[in-house]
Amino acid sequence: MTGNVRLIDRIQFDRKILPDPPRSLVAFASKLAAEEEYNGPQRRKSPRYRAVVPVVAMPLDCDFRPQGSPFAAITRDLSMAGLRLFSTRAANSDFLAVELTFPSGQNKQVVLEVYRCKAIGHFYEIAGQIVARTDNPSA
Repeated sequence: MTGNVRLIDRIQFDRKILPDPPRSLVAFASKLAAEEEYNGPQRRKSPRYRAVVPVVAMPLDCDFRPQGSPFAAITRDLSMAGLRLFSTRAANSDFLAVELTFPSGQNKQVVLEVYRCKAIGHFYEIAGQIVARTDNPSA
């Protein structure tokens, strides 16, 4: 993560209380990752990578304080500057804390400024720019 990404304290929420993303959502994101080739103009500052990774997202206010319940989502692609998620729930805030757990077991927590949230079938596509990360990114 580069540029104007702020360092912040870790945002606390219990991801263990959430169920995994529904299988239908994982299948949907996996199908898009396998089929969809991005051919439009590259708006990201760094290359995007296809990655179907379960995440937990928490709505935040403009001061990065929790303002709602966490929810399960799944990534579709990510870059050092942003990411795109799919969820069964729309993003109803301008910012989301997103905690990613990679197959290696490594956790990363970032704050996403939501640029787009739109319905696609039964799911919601949420995309935005990473504007902050925790000061202990490997925790």
